[in-house]
Amino acid sequence: MCKVEALLKLKRLNEAQTELAFVPKVEPYASPWPASFSQSQTRFFDMNPGAYTIFVKSQMDLALGRFDDAASAVTEALEVDPQNTEIKILKTNVELIQRAVSYSKLEKWDEAVRDYEMITEALPYDKAIAKTLSQAKLALKLHTSWVA
Repeated sequence: MCKVEALLKLKRLNEAQTELAFVPKVEPYASPWPASFSQSQTRFFDMNPGAYTIFVKSQMDLALGRFDDAASAVTEALEVDPQNTEIKILKTNVELIQRAVSYSKLEKWDEAVRDYEMITEALPYDKAIAKTLSQAKLALKLHTSWVA
């Protein structure tokens, strides 16, 4: 999973997707540890191991523009590790992206631009979000000049 996450950060999505296909399916609620060992004590990058797997899948879905799948996966990761701040932040970002996309489809450009600006602040390295923000700003400008 670490390799998949590293490839995602490097924007090598095809390789990351291929690697993700080889990650064994893990039941997030089943403990791979002996009964005497508490899974709650086990952390992987400060995350429950089952949650980490789902978290990385959510990142992959987000990178590929599968926002509904990303939302489902991050919600599941949060159920497994409800106190994890990194998962909470990703969930907020996914929800903002979903809302911005919805506003764009409804041609509510003011709201779309506002949400894309918040996402851009949270994810300044994401060129796709920056491009979408520019497109929403242009649509807002065109809509405003057309209405006036």
